[in-house]
Amino acid sequence: MKSKVKKKKKSVNNSKNKKRKNTKKTINKKVTKNNQKNLNKDKNNKSKKTIQKSDVESHSKNNINKNNDKSNEINNNLKEVSEIKTLKNNSSKVDDLKKSNISKTKKLEDSNIKLDDTKKTSEVKTLRNNIRLFNVIRYIIVFILIGIIIFCGYKLYVLGRDTIRNKIDSEKLRESVIINKPNTNEEKPNDEENKKPSIEDITIDFNTLLNTNKDTVGWIMFNNDLINNPVVHTSNNFYYLNHTFNKINSVVGTIFMDYRNNSFNDRNVVLFGHSNLDRSMFGSLNDVFKDGFFDREGADIIYIFDTNNNLLKYQIFSYYNINSEEYYITTHFNDQSFQVFINTIKSRSYQNRNIEVTVDDKILTLSTCAGAEGTDRRRVIHAKRIN
Repeated sequence: MKSKVKKKKKSVNNSKNKKRKNTKKTINKKVTKNNQKNLNKDKNNKSKKTIQKSDVESHSKNNINKNNDKSNEINNNLKEVSEIKTLKNNSSKVDDLKKSNISKTKKLEDSNIKLDDTKKTSEVKTLRNNIRLFNVIRYIIVFILIGIIIFCGYKLYVLGRDTIRNKIDSEKLRESVIINKPNTNEEKPNDEENKKPSIEDITIDFNTLLNTNKDTVGWIMFNNDLINNPVVHTSNNFYYLNHTFNKINSVVGTIFMDYRNNSFNDRNVVLFGHSNLDRSMFGSLNDVFKDGFFDREGADIIYIFDTNNNLLKYQIFSYYNINSEEYYITTHFNDQSFQVFINTIKSRSYQNRNIEVTVDDKILTLSTCAGAEGTDRRRVIHAKRIN
């Protein structure tokens, strides 16, 4: 029984324990529920709080953001205001700059205008100076041309005057000093050849010539009397280039012997004369250089009368043109140099005349200008004495 009682007790205890356990469980459950509720409440509260906090935070944030936005706006506005101010300042500066630039540009324009004006004035001045210079040069050229024309006119006048004077004086001189020997032939001359006296029938009145000019050393006749003049001799080769036989200043000059010659007995007697346009003096020597000159009988003979009226005949063996030189007018030689001289002047001749010339011969040289006045070219004729 006891066991049963025990068992019952045990079972009662077990049931109690179970009940207790169950109650505990229920209590625990309730407690857990309450705790969970509380926890949930807490959680909710916490969440509410967090939400509130977050709301507050968000609100504060929003407020802060709003404040920030406002401050940003304010700052932006301030910035804008400052920018506006700066822009205004800048615009004022720009305006000032514009004004200064305008003034500068005006100044530059004024300076450019001044520069242009100065340039224009300088250009005008240079143009005026150039015009003046041009006018001066033109006037100088005109004066020079007028001077040249006057000079040439004067030279032509002097040449014409002296040529006419020389022609008149030469004709008078010939008439007074050329004397024809009396004709001993009883028959009267009928033909033209007898009307003109031969060279042998002529004498020269050297007394009259010497009384007129003491420098007279002879008389020359050549080329059909185109050359028919007295020959003079003085201490230089310049005086008679511009003086006549009467010692009158004249561009025509007269025929003269080289000052280094002593007489017509020298080995090379040199005679000078101008090649005048009217063919006076040695103006007709150019005929020697023409074709057919030597075809006429006696055309190559040059006649010289010395002061003793000895008639000297010279035959042309060489003629040529050459630049001015001293060699062909050499007057004194030894035999060797004279032979070289003869060979040289014969080799220069335009034509081989086939005339023998030796160191025993006497040579006559005629020299004149070959061209215009002042030329360096010379026309030269050499002849040897044949009597």
